[in-house]
Amino acid sequence: MKISEITADFVLDYIREDKEDADAVAMVEAIMPAAKANLIGRTALTEEELDDHEDLTIAYLIICEDFYDTRSATVSNTAENKTLETILSLYAKNHIG
Repeated sequence: MKISEITADFVLDYIREDKEDADAVAMVEAIMPAAKANLIGRTALTEEELDDHEDLTIAYLIICEDFYDTRSATVSNTAENKTLETILSLYAKNHIG
């Protein structure tokens, strides 16, 4: 599945939230473009290039879930998800060295 094919309903299923909860739907609809922008910023891939890599769909969903779960200004766990870190490092064009 490509990132461009992901719907808000799919993300809501992934994060185990009720599709009938208007607040959850609105939050996910705000999070989805932010998660895509995060991927683009971290990898320097274009939006179209993101769809060329099926594993980036998992990274996208992880970021959506993280954005949803971490909606407060303070975070108790600062360690990044290792799966996300690994996937993003595979495609990062903007790392020096």
